[in-house]
Amino acid sequence: MNRYVSFMSFLWLGLMSWQCSIQNDSTPFDPLQLEGLWQAEGTIIFYQYWQQTTDSSMTGMSFSLNGADTIPIERVSINFNKDNISLEKTNIGHTETAPQLFAQSESKPHRLIVKNLQNSYPNTIEYHLFNDSLLTVTMANSRGNQQKRFELKKIK
Repeated sequence: MNRYVSFMSFLWLGLMSWQCSIQNDSTPFDPLQLEGLWQAEGTIIFYQYWQQTTDSSMTGMSFSLNGADTIPIERVSINFNKDNISLEKTNIGHTETAPQLFAQSESKPHRLIVKNLQNSYPNTIEYHLFNDSLLTVTMANSRGNQQKRFELKKIK
């Protein structure tokens, strides 16, 4: 009888843990997790700064530093509500490009994937927040080829 009760207790705890993980996994990505200043390290060093602009939007700027000069790379905005997230990316380096619009493809607590299959490159952008201070941004084409992955650490 004790073995049966122990087994049933173990089974119940396992089911409850599984149910909690399913509920947590269905929680959408919260763009406010991006707020702050992030620094990419590796072969290409750049910064990304995010700030909340309204209750349902954030703006971001990617830039690099060359001595005392700040060199803008891209401007990004994220619009969100409880059901959907969209992203608009504009390259502003040497020449400004038309805004590229991306729609939510997948949204989980620490992962957001947005896509624009009509765009030449990138078609897919993935934000993956590993903890409060480590973010990866991966860009790829629609087949997952030509991947560029950047690891950013939060510095402010």
